[in-house]
Amino acid sequence: MKAQCVKDIMIPIDRYAVVRDDVIGQIGHLDFLAALGPRYPWKHDVDAMTRAGVDPATLDSLMESQHFWQDNLDDACRRARAAKVADIMHPVSDSIDEMAPIAEAIRKIVMLRAMRMLVLRGGEAVGIVRLADLFAEIADRIEAIEE
Repeated sequence: MKAQCVKDIMIPIDRYAVVRDDVIGQIGHLDFLAALGPRYPWKHDVDAMTRAGVDPATLDSLMESQHFWQDNLDDACRRARAAKVADIMHPVSDSIDEMAPIAEAIRKIVMLRAMRMLVLRGGEAVGIVRLADLFAEIADRIEAIEE
């Protein structure tokens, strides 16, 4: 049976590592890897700079000029281990209701260029819908189409 709404493909929140009950932010793989790098005041503004039209070559030049990732990897891992969750996470700014159609989740994730989105039931976090889950659902549907 095909998934009809977000709750059919979401990952329940209890299968995710959480710091406390109230979800106030999230840390993705990219956030974690970014924590390995040096701390720069502009680091969290890269997305904003990209949206503002700063080309990738300029961003690469900026990162290179700051010697990003030239540390010993073990030292970078020590720095990440000592990092506070609050310093790495980004606030949860968007969510979707568990009964929303899958098409709405796709639209929101594409529009926001997000890797995942918090799923709510009555305003309470109950799961996460990931880009990979949406992709798998669409791939399955495409494969099931009879020509």
